[in-house]
Amino acid sequence: MDTTAQNVLISIHPEYVDLIFAGKKRIEFRKCNIPSEPRTFLVYATAPVSQIVGYFVSEFVEKATPNELWNRYANIGGISREKYFSYYKDKKMAIGIHVSTHYEFNNKINPKDIGLLPPQSFQYITQEKFNEILAMSH
Repeated sequence: MDTTAQNVLISIHPEYVDLIFAGKKRIEFRKCNIPSEPRTFLVYATAPVSQIVGYFVSEFVEKATPNELWNRYANIGGISREKYFSYYKDKKMAIGIHVSTHYEFNNKINPKDIGLLPPQSFQYITQEKFNEILAMSH
């Protein structure tokens, strides 16, 4: 897969998806490094929703220790301190995907209907597939 891709399909728990689309969560925390710096993140809301529900644009992805990211972004992270540090238990590096703008779809999309499997964490997708999803979302 082309690691210079600008589009990613990312799995996020529904409670955090809701906060992103409400504008209350402006950074998405991850353990898994993202090799390139994608700009557009299609959001797959995990079970029980199990649908692609929208996307967000990110201006940058930040890497730091869990403590550093928490100290900088706790107020916009949409997660409790307890859950955050439990998530990063024994991890030395944390990833912060900054959400600059977000768009919620009118029509939710089952990834299987368009030949995609829901990603464990994230997967790069082609511009053509991204355009196909956008066309279906209206």
